[in-house]
Amino acid sequence: MVRCRLAVQALYYLAGRETVEMARTNFEELEVYKLSERLADEIGAAVRGCDRFARDTVGKQVVRAADSIGTDIAEGTGRGSF
Repeated sequence: MVRCRLAVQALYYLAGRETVEMARTNFEELEVYKLSERLADEIGAAVRGCDRFARDTVGKQVVRAADSIGTDIAEGTGRGSF
């Protein structure tokens, strides 16, 4: 969850907002957000079990894609589209 908050704060910073402090939203209580975090953890564990070639090629892409699900949910709720 911490990495998601940091990603959202980075997005605010890159968008040019002065404050890095973000408004408190309820995305962490959403079932879909909790599932996305669990999915990202399980995919990370599965990729760690692969051989080096698989980890360094497709594995990295899959992990990034899985991590972005929770970040996208947090970003969407931060925009008021909740």
